[in-house]
Amino acid sequence: MKRRVIRLFLWLLPVFFVFIYYYLFAKEGSVGLPCFFYNTTGWQCPGCGGQRAFYAIFKGEFLESIRYNSLIYFYLILLFYLYILIVEGYILKNEKILFKYGIPEWFGIFFLILMILFFLLRNLDKL
Repeated sequence: MKRRVIRLFLWLLPVFFVFIYYYLFAKEGSVGLPCFFYNTTGWQCPGCGGQRAFYAIFKGEFLESIRYNSLIYFYLILLFYLYILIVEGYILKNEKILFKYGIPEWFGIFFLILMILFFLLRNLDKL
């Protein structure tokens, strides 16, 4: 019983944070949290535009969200997947989940290369 309550709480936690974000930042004209990297260097990091893309998804403007950050759906799927692994594998100690669905080492290298390429392509005009 205790394990089910913990699981329910952990599954509702991201929903809570989405609502908090929505009520604090998802307003017309709101810029959300500023990007320190962009403000310091003038270059767009791989996450720049993510908040605007997330807000566009809230409004149902799915193609518009891709214009803000073309990897937003990849990020959201990856975050959801990682959250499942963390909750089920590490917090609830379900080792079968980690063994069967854990992220392989090659994915970390792929993700790093993807982020570097995305960063370079976003900033070609500044290089």
